[in-house]
Amino acid sequence: MSVATRRYTYQDLLDMPDDGKRYEVIDGELYVTAAPAKPHFWLSSSWFLWLGEHVRARDLGKIFHAPVEVHFDDDNTVEPDLIFVRKDRLHIVKHNYIDEAPDLLIEIHSPSTKHVDLGKKLRLYQAFEVQEYWAVDTDEQSLTIFVLSAAGSYERVEPVNGHLSSTVLPELVIDFAAIFSDLPGEETA
Repeated sequence: MSVATRRYTYQDLLDMPDDGKRYEVIDGELYVTAAPAKPHFWLSSSWFLWLGEHVRARDLGKIFHAPVEVHFDDDNTVEPDLIFVRKDRLHIVKHNYIDEAPDLLIEIHSPSTKHVDLGKKLRLYQAFEVQEYWAVDTDEQSLTIFVLSAAGSYERVEPVNGHLSSTVLPELVIDFAAIFSDLPGEETA
């Protein structure tokens, strides 16, 4: 991941080439990442189907899969891996981007993006009041869920008997053994 040195805006993102890289602006800084590895693609696709089924069956809203931009303001536009917007808030979904804080954002990080996902993005999502943020590590096969407290800060959800629960997606219970069970290893990466 590289970081540029001048202040960037949403307009700068619109002017970026369509070269397969992910461009994001956080606090006016440009972040560029290369295409992720196969385990990342597998997990994001698998979870899109899994969460999409859960959301559709309960008519909760919509799940979106990257590349979809979340435009917080001109200095902060990101492209999370998975996005959930509640049914009553679908008005924030515009033609080219999502124009407010979604209810749930999921970032699947690699070694090169982990420090940004757990640092700048975590603070950004907290500041713009994203209700729930999932940080996923395919190498460690771990999921950390952060939930926005009434005080406006993120609190980490602790697993109970190897399971996590979402506060934003009712009835969703996350079984660690199941969600990473078919993740491709190095031999297929």
